[in-house]
Amino acid sequence: MVWIALEEISETLARAIRQLGEDEEITLTENARPVARLTPLAAAPARARRGSLKDMIIAVAPDFDATPDGFEDYMP
Repeated sequence: MVWIALEEISETLARAIRQLGEDEEITLTENARPVARLTPLAAAPARARRGSLKDMIIAVAPDFDATPDGFEDYMP
């Protein structure tokens, strides 16, 4: 665990965050008392790309394009 005083935060925060491991945290202190905790975020999921779900839909209901009951007034 890393402890950083608020007075020193501007100089050391970037360096501490770069060195932060997956299971570590940074505790920010003011007058030797903890005031905040920084923990690493989970890895961002990969961004979906066009076609990445190809062949994932294996069945479509036969009435998929049918107008639901009660919505007839909203149709053109």
